[in-house]
Amino acid sequence: MWKLDVPNGTTGPISFTNTGPIQANFGNLTLSGSNTGANTFAPRLSQADSMGALIKSGGGVWAVTNNTNDFISPVTFAGVYVALLLLAVFALSGSRAARSDWFVRGSADAQKIVAGEWWRALTALTLHADAAHVLGNAVAAALLVSVVCQALGLGVGLGLVLLAGTLGNLLTAVAQRGPHVSVGASTAVFGAIGILAALRVVTPGRVRLGARRPWVILAATLVLLVLFGVGPDVDVLAHLFGLLAGLGVGYLGALSARRPPTPTVQWLLAILAAAALAGAWRLAF
Repeated sequence: MWKLDVPNGTTGPISFTNTGPIQANFGNLTLSGSNTGANTFAPRLSQADSMGALIKSGGGVWAVTNNTNDFISPVTFAGVYVALLLLAVFALSGSRAARSDWFVRGSADAQKIVAGEWWRALTALTLHADAAHVLGNAVAAALLVSVVCQALGLGVGLGLVLLAGTLGNLLTAVAQRGPHVSVGASTAVFGAIGILAALRVVTPGRVRLGARRPWVILAATLVLLVLFGVGPDVDVLAHLFGLLAGLGVGYLGALSARRPPTPTVQWLLAILAAAALAGAWRLAF
């Protein structure tokens, strides 16, 4: 393990200017310190060098400036857990054709949302019309939510995806106003695409869609094919608003990426996201 530490009380920045790759297999790299300067780290961080993790600790600010970095942080399975949640809710609620209380109380009914039942914008994200609907969104969430959480951390990633999906449903309700009822996690999935797009523009080092990560492109393509190719019941407006909301909250994610929250804060944010969803269902029933 390597540790680059800035001594306490140091006020000026410290710069590591050599842009060549780090060649050794050294495990984790920790950038630490409590100075007030903007420290820079220019060496190339390569996946081929078997680095375990890039860790930021202490109060000093570090900027990793090499545009050729291809280090990928440890894989997270957050999206898989979200997919399992969607499948579990579907097992409880059944299909929309069964007209269970889950759909009566939790669907994104535009008129009821505008009338004050805002929690439907959250609960509808976990309901699906049939098996094909939930399977498509589960696969998409497993891939894309995992990428978002890998880039931003568990708590920030889950929170922003949930926020994007919720805002997408709220905006759809305001735009529709008339009789319009929708369900599905696709609004949040398109939000995840928007978040990744925003990160790619604002902090390109966080989301590198090059040859080393072709499955990200494949995931986005799969989502578009599944969600836009299922027939006349596709809620294009909700998808559009989800994408736009994702672009907006993705900018917030880019700001957090410059100074990532601590692991404790990440877990607290993840618990808060889960509590928000659970609380929405509590209000529904």
